[in-house]
Amino acid sequence: MAVPREDWLKQIACGKTPAELKCVRERMMDRMLGQEHPESDPFGWTETVNIVQDAILLRTAALAEEELAVRGLGRPPVPYAFVLFGSGGRREQTLWSDQDNGLVYRQVPGTEAAASAYFEQLGLRLTSLLEEAGFPPCEGKVTCREPFWRRSDEAWLETIRGWIETAAWEELRYLLIVSDVRCIHGDSELACVLAGTILRSVQASPELARALLANTLHRKAAMGVFGQLIRERYGKDTGSVDVKYGEYIPLVNAIRLLALENGIHESTTVYRIRSLVSLGVLPYALADECLNALRLALLHRAIAPGREEHGVYMSAGKLPPAMLTKERVRELKQGVKAGKTLQAWVEARHRPGRTALLRPGGGDR
Repeated sequence: MAVPREDWLKQIACGKTPAELKCVRERMMDRMLGQEHPESDPFGWTETVNIVQDAILLRTAALAEEELAVRGLGRPPVPYAFVLFGSGGRREQTLWSDQDNGLVYRQVPGTEAAASAYFEQLGLRLTSLLEEAGFPPCEGKVTCREPFWRRSDEAWLETIRGWIETAAWEELRYLLIVSDVRCIHGDSELACVLAGTILRSVQASPELARALLANTLHRKAAMGVFGQLIRERYGKDTGSVDVKYGEYIPLVNAIRLLALENGIHESTTVYRIRSLVSLGVLPYALADECLNALRLALLHRAIAPGREEHGVYMSAGKLPPAMLTKERVRELKQGVKAGKTLQAWVEARHRPGRTALLRPGGGDR
């Protein structure tokens, strides 16, 4: 039986409350964790989950706007974009993903105070409604309720330029977060300007690319010197393997840096890989290895256990000992090794004498 995706999307479009949206989400979760197991097609499974969750986010933004209008705050005073970062920006969310979002609104002379007041209220309400729909706020506070992630377009551009000029570790981390930006509701051009500014800056500055490399290569140790998987040693996750930070993040971060260096506007990792191959940047064999590793990482993230707690869904992104069969351990080792191979290849490109490879068409096929 085919996934009833269109039915879910119609129900979401008609949803009048976060509770109704959460009910649709729960039906989707039951189906995707039951009949539609991700094992056979992790890419297609992830695509379906993200299309449905995108629809919930979009509908929630519309509900937040409607609530503010009822409260007498009117409609948005200027164009804006509700944007996603992280796995949401990359269209790689799991069923348990939290909120990673922000707001970008157009700076129009004479409207600054009204716009700031309106979008403060929109950010607060939007985050709360999403929480009611089961999406917990990001632990790192990357949500539109925070002023840091809610700015006018001009303020965003000034901030990005400041991060680039400072080039400190934390500022570069913020820059990489924003580089995955994707508009989910509103004026997509506002998000494109931010992403384009970062792309052009990285392409124009080898020094910035090298600084981002250090941030990109930072990873959680996932494999020991003898090739064994490193497991969690303490707490409730003792014996588990961290799929998110040990397998998935190193791979997508390395591909993201290559995409930035080569002017690729795509935010989804699989399309970034394909674009890098088309440009002659990524060797075919390495690209195939990366695509297979990404397939495994998406699968492992999809099957990592989650839970409902205080009305929201969450997961540690780890596979517990009971799930670590011989086959699963083999897959995990394969994925981790591919990430390490890719990171070593990316690092080698930045060594003296290899700068030609940073240009499109310079890949060793």
